[in-house]
Amino acid sequence: MRKIICAAAGAVALAVGGLAPAAFAEEVPGEGFIFAESPWETLDTGPWPGWEPGLEDPSELSTFTGPRSVELTWAEGNPESDLGTSAETTDLGVAVNATDEIVVGYELIDGASPAATAVRVFAQVDDEPIVFAAAPVGDDSGTLVLELPTTGTVGHVGLVYDTSNGGVEGTVRFSDLSVAGESVLFVPPADPTLKQPTCTESGSITIPEGAGYAYEVDGMPVDAGGYARAPGDYVVTAKFTGLVAYTWTLTLTAPTGCQGDDDGAEDGTDDGTDDGAEDGGSDDGAEDGGSDDGAEDGGAEAGTDDGGTEDGGAEAGADDGSGDDDGSPSPTPSADDCDAYVDSAAWCDPAHGDYDCSEIDDAHTPVQLVDAGTDPFLLDSDDDGVGCEGPDDDGTGDDDGTGDDDGNLPDTGSGAGSTLLWAGIALLVLGGAAALVARHRTRPAG
Repeated sequence: MRKIICAAAGAVALAVGGLAPAAFAEEVPGEGFIFAESPWETLDTGPWPGWEPGLEDPSELSTFTGPRSVELTWAEGNPESDLGTSAETTDLGVAVNATDEIVVGYELIDGASPAATAVRVFAQVDDEPIVFAAAPVGDDSGTLVLELPTTGTVGHVGLVYDTSNGGVEGTVRFSDLSVAGESVLFVPPADPTLKQPTCTESGSITIPEGAGYAYEVDGMPVDAGGYARAPGDYVVTAKFTGLVAYTWTLTLTAPTGCQGDDDGAEDGTDDGTDDGAEDGGSDDGAEDGGSDDGAEDGGAEAGTDDGGTEDGGAEAGADDGSGDDDGSPSPTPSADDCDAYVDSAAWCDPAHGDYDCSEIDDAHTPVQLVDAGTDPFLLDSDDDGVGCEGPDDDGTGDDDGTGDDDGNLPDTGSGAGSTLLWAGIALLVLGGAAALVARHRTRPAG
């Protein structure tokens, strides 16, 4: 299994001062990595061969340029780099066997031309003295290979640009350090940060610049920047060459004590407007998304009824505005609506007095039209005086059955006009009789 070695509990720092990246948040190794028991630290090379790890002389000239790259710079006459610069790990704790190798690449840049043995890699195995390998003179780039002389545990590893024995100012770039085939990371991934939510602002997670690492949030790759997130737990990982270098679990906590909650829970999640209905205030009728016409809460219903669609059937008659259905037949029934009227006496209401209710039998069947010409229900729309009735007469009521059972009403004429006609005939008969009587009385004798 491939393993990468990096600092676990602190920052990687430059020798002779320099940069100190952020420490790991925890000391839990990631997948496929071995973390050092202690971090990288600064190192003053000192006159060779007498340097010791851990001596510090701050310098701002050298810098880490990625997880596996560091540039060590020397400037002639600069007191911060009189002895050169270096970077060193402490206590990597990597088990090795004799003949295992420590390997690192190097490159001379910015005019560097070091003297012999000035570019070196150091290592210490158990209590054995520090051993080193140096770059050949005149090679601008290459690989330093240090074969370990004994089995044991590698503690310190140092990368050195030593100017104490001469050379030309410039920079040496070291990269891709490995110990016994396991990669070493110079710089740990920077920590993501979080901003807790407040009553007025959402929480967020900020991903730092990668510096060679690829970050993910809950398994989804993300770029550097801020991301708004709801309260909850989020897992952030930093990967190097596809392997997990480190994992953080970040928790955003919902604020408490926020105003505007109407559900009784002070969790800061209810940001809606209270309409007053839950706490005893007046209801604006908007809970269901529509306007309230007053009919649901016991108030009077205003306006014209649409035909009584509440009960699914047709409503007859004009609405008086009360919202009540008087049960009257529709003012414009279809031609086959007669059966709908057989069991309804509602049209005997005075409002529909075009019918003579005294001529209706027990089954409430219309048998005479008072005025067929103004028939509001169109039962006799052709004005012939023939209406509609039930198929059978029960023989009771004012209707004795005459004209029944044929499906039609007797032809009673035109209602009020019929009455005048009979009155006229009666007057003529009476007039004729009176004339006869008069003539009889005035006939001369003889």
